[in-house]
Amino acid sequence: MTAATSPPHLTTDPETTERLRRCVLRAVAAAHELVRELRLTEPELHALVRFLTEVGTADEFMLLSDVTHTSILVDTLGQAADAGGATSSNVEGPLYRPGSPVLDTPAVLDHAEQGDDALLLSGRVVEAGTGTPVAGAILDIWQTNQRGLYENQDAAQPEHNLRGRVRCDAEGRYEVRTVVPGPYRIATSGGPVFALLTSLGRHDTRPAHIHVKASAQDHEALTTQLFIAGDPWLEDDVIGAVKPELVITPRPTELPGVVAPRRAFAAGFNIALRPVAGG
Repeated sequence: MTAATSPPHLTTDPETTERLRRCVLRAVAAAHELVRELRLTEPELHALVRFLTEVGTADEFMLLSDVTHTSILVDTLGQAADAGGATSSNVEGPLYRPGSPVLDTPAVLDHAEQGDDALLLSGRVVEAGTGTPVAGAILDIWQTNQRGLYENQDAAQPEHNLRGRVRCDAEGRYEVRTVVPGPYRIATSGGPVFALLTSLGRHDTRPAHIHVKASAQDHEALTTQLFIAGDPWLEDDVIGAVKPELVITPRPTELPGVVAPRRAFAAGFNIALRPVAGG
């Protein structure tokens, strides 16, 4: 095991060790400050330890980071102040699955035939700053169905439904036939994070969205989300991740095979990737 692959607490790299030391000392100082301010009692401390233990046992620490808006804060601070016209990033979320099928554009992601409204999503991947098309860029896309369920949460959906790695054409164009996603609750398991939200009188709902990881040679990878205009939860996302520039507006259209009561929509979104420095 090398310093590059060791967990931070085991690494011998001086720079990483110093960063770890600074982070730990600052976190402890902040915790002590909070204890003094709130006059935390011993029973409250024990309750906090029990809660964090339950969060770890339930594998919900990332969920806790999300609902406390910590994940989106890290994402926002990590985005360069001068993005150079690149598309805004967003959090990955906990339900990404690597290894989805590679599909050439135009691609079809919906194989469940559950009667959801159809969505044709299209656009181009270009280089930020120049607008030059990025040939062969890969868009790793995943989303829920209209009932707010990912395929690995719904036995009625086939493997990798509404997931795929879409390869753009030589002009950076992509076209994906999918469905209009639905909003969904993120803590329905009844775990410790759900209990916390309930105690605080908060809901656990996210607005409808489509996840995208964009990658291309000589360009920085991008992880983001596209949100649906008109969704009632846009202004009250439980994880606070909605960014206005990432909202798309599906327009009614006609698509082959879509008949009433199903509806068909089309929306466009262009993705701009930052070139790798010195590339």
